[in-house]
Amino acid sequence: MASPADVARLKTPEDRDLLKCLLKAQDEVDDAARTRQPHRILYLASELAKAVNAFYQKEKVIQEDTGLAQARMLLVLVSQRLLQAYAHVLGVTLPESM
Repeated sequence: MASPADVARLKTPEDRDLLKCLLKAQDEVDDAARTRQPHRILYLASELAKAVNAFYQKEKVIQEDTGLAQARMLLVLVSQRLLQAYAHVLGVTLPESM
């Protein structure tokens, strides 16, 4: 598992953009629920998917630098779980694999 020191090494714009999407998720979902605006969940899911795609296109996840690899794997895992949670809230069934 990635340590805080490993996560601190996420410095590229794609690393940071994905991390920002993950960090703001709870507040945004709470606000969408409080204001009864479920369409915002769809927007959040779309923005996260775009950030994951940009990240995956630009950055090497598996690499020799194990600390950075673990930090990036953590980003991927948390992104996957958050997209699954968004789909569940929206009532969408996701495929097992693509």
